[in-house]
Amino acid sequence: MKRILLSILGVLCIALLMVFLWDRVPKHFSVQNTYARATVALFASTKKTAKILVVPGHDNQSFGAGYKNMREADVTAELAGYLYEFLNNDPAFEVFSTRDFTTGDYLPTFEQYFANETSSINEFKNSLRNAMRAKLKSGEIASNVTIEHNAASSQTVFHLYGINKWANENLIDLALHIHFNDYGRKRLSQPGVYSGFSFYIPEYQYDHAKESAAAALPVFNALKTSTYESTLPFERGGFIESQELIAVGANNSRLNGSFLVEYGYIYEPQFTNRLLRPVALRELAYQTYRGLAEHYQSKKVKEYRFKTSFLPYDFKTPMSLANVSPASFALIGALIEEGLYPPDQKTFTDCPIGAMPANPCLKRSLSLFSEKYFNSGIPKDGLDPKTKDIASSTLAKLDELYGR
Repeated sequence: MKRILLSILGVLCIALLMVFLWDRVPKHFSVQNTYARATVALFASTKKTAKILVVPGHDNQSFGAGYKNMREADVTAELAGYLYEFLNNDPAFEVFSTRDFTTGDYLPTFEQYFANETSSINEFKNSLRNAMRAKLKSGEIASNVTIEHNAASSQTVFHLYGINKWANENLIDLALHIHFNDYGRKRLSQPGVYSGFSFYIPEYQYDHAKESAAAALPVFNALKTSTYESTLPFERGGFIESQELIAVGANNSRLNGSFLVEYGYIYEPQFTNRLLRPVALRELAYQTYRGLAEHYQSKKVKEYRFKTSFLPYDFKTPMSLANVSPASFALIGALIEEGLYPPDQKTFTDCPIGAMPANPCLKRSLSLFSEKYFNSGIPKDGLDPKTKDIASSTLAKLDELYGR
């Protein structure tokens, strides 16, 4: 009798779990059988690795923002390549990308999906739109358009809904969309006045809003290790909830987390300088990885020695503050590790790492470093009194602490 009661109790528990999981799986999900749907969701809730879809913004047909000879689609692909590398080297993650990082083309998986699933993607898009219209009309969801975006082409809309549908069907835990910002101004050939990063997350009424925001917050905090929030008044505070961006799951088109990062303004000097761009983009990717690693409780991230990808660095080579080079970023990275950059309670908004070589914050931080290690024979300002380059004793101490 005891065994029978335990069996009945077990069946009831499974039934209750299936009901709970059923509610977490949208009705448009591809698995139709009730038991199968609940089983798929149960698997998703207990697996050990996080499935991350990296979506480099735009493509070769619609390349987004442009500045001089730069295309946003190319810069997002480069950053995505670095991020993919960090995530792929960490067993806590299973990582996917929509585009090839070199050619910019959609990978065969997505090319074939767009071609073979055209009808189902359009049905997915239209059914969700209709369902949202009904909810807005009934008052179940309140309309909340926070910002007017440029209208996307029909092809872009199709691709974004297709990516969301593929992500749902493949139980992607997080879709991370990579972008760079710009804004309308009289002279687009000249850099604008705004800079810094911003996050777009699902509006709070969406089913996946809390999950998306929880994943975005540690990435936001990690990025502040070496950069700063957007200075555009609307984007101050860093987070913008969006009800209409397809990338973050407009019309409840995402099963799990999604967010979009504008990593900076495309005309910022660290992106326009060909020598500095790879270093700057890799740093943004590294900080994104650190944030995701924290959220998904990775152990691998603890193997990295430093908070910034600028280090380690070979400081044995002579260095001048007058030259803009990766060495400048490495120096700032060392000063960040020391807690000396930005100096004097300033922020990265006051002391952006891209503002070189005319960077008074760097000189001040170097002086503070010299004061800290004065007993190592470092001159007062850390510079050689004759050449005004970084003194050999300063370089020796930097290499001791942060060299390879």
